[in-house]
Amino acid sequence: MNRGLVSLLAIVMVMPLAAQQKAAAEPQPPSAHPGVQRVFVLKYADPLAMADMLRVFGVTVVANTEVHAVAVASTFPDVIAAVDDAINRLDVPASAPQNIELTGYYVIGGNTPLGSPLPKDLESMAAELTNASGYKAFRLLDALTIRVRAGQGAETAGSAGPVATGSPLIATGLHVRVATVSADEKTVRLERLTASVKLPVAAPAGQFTVSDLNFNADLDLQAGIVPSDDALPINLRAAREIADRKAIRHAMSRTENNISGAAKLLGISRPTLYDLLKQYRLSA
Repeated sequence: MNRGLVSLLAIVMVMPLAAQQKAAAEPQPPSAHPGVQRVFVLKYADPLAMADMLRVFGVTVVANTEVHAVAVASTFPDVIAAVDDAINRLDVPASAPQNIELTGYYVIGGNTPLGSPLPKDLESMAAELTNASGYKAFRLLDALTIRVRAGQGAETAGSAGPVATGSPLIATGLHVRVATVSADEKTVRLERLTASVKLPVAAPAGQFTVSDLNFNADLDLQAGIVPSDDALPINLRAAREIADRKAIRHAMSRTENNISGAAKLLGISRPTLYDLLKQYRLSA
C-alpha cells in the first residue's frame, strides 16, 4: 500500500518536470528589431517644415520648435541614414536677398534743339522715339534711381524744374510693386512698374494745367548688364550731368532733403549745391 502510493506520487511529480524540460528545450521565435531613434538639432531650417519633409521616408517624426530639433524613429537603420543625409542637405542658411538697382531716365522731345544732348547710351532709344513720335530733338529731363531687395517694392519721386517762368515744377515718379530675380539670376521681373510725369501745360491768362503722363507695365529686364566703354557717354557734360543727378538725389535722400547735410556728404559747399539744384532743375 505504501509502495504504490509512493510510486504514484513519483510519477505525478516527474511528469511536470519532464514537460518543463521539453518546453525549455524548444527554440524561441526571434524578437522584433528594436528600431533606431535619432534626435537632430537644426541650425537654420524650421523644425515643423523639416518634419513635414521627412515624413516622406515613412518615419515617425516629432518636431520641437523650442529646442529647434526633430526626433526621428524607424525600424530600419538605412532609412535613418537617408534621413540624416536629407537633413544635411536641407538644413542650410537661406541665401541673402539680392539687391536690385533700377534707374529710370525721363526724356523730353521736340522739333527744336532742347539744350544738352542725350547721353550716348540713350541715343538708340532716341532713334526709336523719333521713328514713333516724329520729334527730332530730345533732352534728358530727369533720372530717378530706386534700390530694392528682391521680393520687395520701392518708389521715389523727383522734380525736373519748371517748364517756364512762373509755372509749377515738373514732378516725376518711379514705383515698382515687386521686383524679383529669376533662378538663373539673368532676368529681373518688375511687377506693376509705374513711371509718371506731372507736366505743367500753359493755359490762357497765364495759367497752367497739369497733364498726368503715366507708363504702367510688367517688365522682364536682363540683369547684371554693365555698359561697355563704347556705350558710356562720350560727351563729358552729359556724363557729368547723369553722375551729378544721381549723387545729389542719393545725398538728399540720405539726409532727408537737408541741404547742409547733403552738401557735406557730397564734399561741396551749400552755395554750390544750390547752384547744381538750380542748374539741373532739382527740388530741394
